[in-house]
Amino acid sequence: MKRNSKILLLLALLMSGIIAVYFTGCGDDTTIIEAQDVVEDKVVGSIEGIVTSFLTGKPVDSVIVSWVNNGRRDSVLTDEKGYFLIEDELPSGTYELTIEYARNPYTYVRLTVLAFIPTFEDLMGDIDEVVHGIVEYRYHVPGTHLALFPMNATVTGMVYTALPSPAPGKEDGDPMAADSGDLVSPVGGVDVTLDYYGWSSIYPNRYDTSTDANGTYTFVNVPYAPSGVRIIVWPFTVGDSSYAGDTVDITMVHNGTVTVPNIYAPLDCTDIPQVLKKNFSDVIDFGYYDTLKITFSEPMDTISFFAELNPVGDTAWSCTWIWSQNNEVLYLDPLMTLMTDTWYELDVAGQSLDGCPLPSASYDFHVLDGIRLLSTNVQKAPGDYTDFPIDSNIVLAFDMPPVIDPLYGLLKLEDISSVGGPFLVSIDSSV
Repeated sequence: MKRNSKILLLLALLMSGIIAVYFTGCGDDTTIIEAQDVVEDKVVGSIEGIVTSFLTGKPVDSVIVSWVNNGRRDSVLTDEKGYFLIEDELPSGTYELTIEYARNPYTYVRLTVLAFIPTFEDLMGDIDEVVHGIVEYRYHVPGTHLALFPMNATVTGMVYTALPSPAPGKEDGDPMAADSGDLVSPVGGVDVTLDYYGWSSIYPNRYDTSTDANGTYTFVNVPYAPSGVRIIVWPFTVGDSSYAGDTVDITMVHNGTVTVPNIYAPLDCTDIPQVLKKNFSDVIDFGYYDTLKITFSEPMDTISFFAELNPVGDTAWSCTWIWSQNNEVLYLDPLMTLMTDTWYELDVAGQSLDGCPLPSASYDFHVLDGIRLLSTNVQKAPGDYTDFPIDSNIVLAFDMPPVIDPLYGLLKLEDISSVGGPFLVSIDSSV
């Protein structure tokens, strides 16, 4: 980009033959101030600016502006117009200026801004003619970089441990504590940062604290900025559980307190509990006297666990369950005998002991058909049971081995033509 002083510089060179020039610049604007005889090519720099109040825009006097040149720190004060001038024969380079209110350092935040003194080659690259000698360059710090922020804001809020999704039986969007299954729990000892990410000139642009035993954090007398400010909750652990950090943008209040909405730090679930195996499926018939068994990949929280068995198209059944093997194996009892030739749906929900939620789990399975009587020798023809020899054995043929005992069933012979009976019979299951 060509400097806007190119024509003035060339006129000065042609008319007077002077070989050194004096620049003053800010951004892309450079003008000639004067020229003098010199013997070497170099840039000698100075820096100026006006310090103002961010809120009122008025100049602020008695502000210390300090810098380092060749390992030596020096400073100047702003005048009643907020103006400062650093005349220190600054060589080419980048300078960090520290801006601090002299009367009371806690009235305004300290600023750090950068000023740039270009090299001789950089300046000559912006004009068409090559000159030689000393170039005096003045850098003007943009006013937006020198606005002082008042330190009169307070920020407070609370941090909670919570599951990333509601626990079973809770309303949608209702965060849950990972450690107890109850409503969210405040947590102490969490590192929290107030970050002025939109304001590189504020120094320091980060303030740190930790939550107290009640989960509360507070920043007092921090810089007020209307935007570009956020709260950072850093990752933390509680017991064996790890929690991810969170970030929330905030709107500060000048000379007042802003209460940040509660921050619910989600559980950092690297090991999500999974169902490793189960003794039922939708392709193999399940025995109606068998116990449902599920093996999980992680120890499960028995308090938050929930299970429900539903005959498809019917009312849900309650279940009881027993845990074993460090709460990784579950045995479910549906409290009612499963019906033969029936499809069931089993819904389970819960979380591991470290609070990670079990992915939605719903399983269908089919109970095998019931035992059927295929034939018997007590009838001559279907429905004809007359004239059966009294000394003969009654033979019943089933489609599967019968279980005959008082718990699961009873085979009995009853005389329906006279008073008496039923008459218990002996069973030979091999026949």
